[in-house]
Amino acid sequence: MKTIANFFKKFSNIQPTARVIKDVTLNVLNKKNIPITVDEIIYSGGVVYIKSNQVIKNEVFILKEVILKEIEKQLNKKTVIDIR
Repeated sequence: MKTIANFFKKFSNIQPTARVIKDVTLNVLNKKNIPITVDEIIYSGGVVYIKSNQVIKNEVFILKEVILKEIEKQLNKKTVIDIR
């Protein structure tokens, strides 16, 4: 007989949607005082792309590791592997 744990196990590997990842990324960047909108964030294939001016891109690059760790912490999964 199957247990309830086996039933919920199939849901444990569901990945968050691109919209959720974009919202979490926006939240993390706003906490770091980086002014950006959700339209300037693109998520594709595990990589978050920032489509903004060069100053904002440089700030994100400098804080890249901190931002990636914070995104992983909020999502409880390592879905974002890079920010460009």
